[in-house]
Amino acid sequence: MRKRSRGQSLVIAPREERLEARQTPLAMTWRRALEAWMLKLQSEQTRATYASAVRAFFETPGAPDLAALDLDALDAYGGALRLRGGKDASPAVKLAPATVNVKLAALRSFLRFCRRRGWLPPTLDEISIADALESVRAKVQRPYQIVERTELEAMLEAASADGYEAARSLALVALGLGAGLRVAELVALDVGDLASDATGCYVDVRLGKGSKDRQVPVSDDVYAMVAAYLAETGRATYRSADRGTPLFLSRKQARGAGRLSTRQARRIVEACAQRAGLLERKRITPHGLRHSYAIDLLTGDPEQGRAPAPLPAVSKLLGHSSVAVTGRYLEHFERRDLTAYAPTLRRERAG
Repeated sequence: MRKRSRGQSLVIAPREERLEARQTPLAMTWRRALEAWMLKLQSEQTRATYASAVRAFFETPGAPDLAALDLDALDAYGGALRLRGGKDASPAVKLAPATVNVKLAALRSFLRFCRRRGWLPPTLDEISIADALESVRAKVQRPYQIVERTELEAMLEAASADGYEAARSLALVALGLGAGLRVAELVALDVGDLASDATGCYVDVRLGKGSKDRQVPVSDDVYAMVAAYLAETGRATYRSADRGTPLFLSRKQARGAGRLSTRQARRIVEACAQRAGLLERKRITPHGLRHSYAIDLLTGDPEQGRAPAPLPAVSKLLGHSSVAVTGRYLEHFERRDLTAYAPTLRRERAG
């Protein structure tokens, strides 16, 4: 848009001229581009992790800036990272395959963002970026750490036994187990995101990964646990003044107090798991509650008459980018069933 002096009408450059200016990659540095990209990411943890991965590439000695970036530089960096994730890597530089994939995914996503804005040379298209920064094969060997059905009651009782703020702990654990939200989504909830109508109770997830909004239904008992926490803090979903306040407060019964952080939420869940005696054999985190929710959806509950949910429905409820992502649970689901068939080598001797 051209500048105008007082009294002049607004003049907009022709579309061709604007496109040419937008596709000129010479003016943008990677640091300024990174600042712009960070504004697109909702999760505090994702911003920190992805920013670190992008800086690691551009702060490598000899790395070019956006205007001079080429396929050779990406190939060399991607290849070096994949070698560090391989089984033959030296212990001094070895990285877990999952760590390598996070670094590669962050850089891919950042460069695609830059590509869409015309900040990269024309020779770097999205296919070239994806090929150069291809992920390594990272197969999860251990099953997901989840709260089993037989452990649910102990986990909820442990939350209720929180000596500092039991109602908040119970509401947090209940939503984690009953809605499968990511920890960043849990702490981003406002009071107005919890609702009920003739169709049932649900939670509006406004800041899902990739900025995808969704509605997640919850059972009446989960809704009641969260409503009880709101009542203890002197708030309610039907009051307009309360609807914009953070659902989970960082200080007890202080209307308008700070929002609970992801770190605080993790500490609360892990403390509940410790009181429940679960940490003796597994590690339960807020994401473990999300895994528990997903596995529970896929298995169903014969006692409650709840059939296993189809994969597309589970994918929608979890807010996954595709059904293929949700399909990763199936491997653990199958392994979970096959465990019962593992033979025992020591047999009882006949009397």
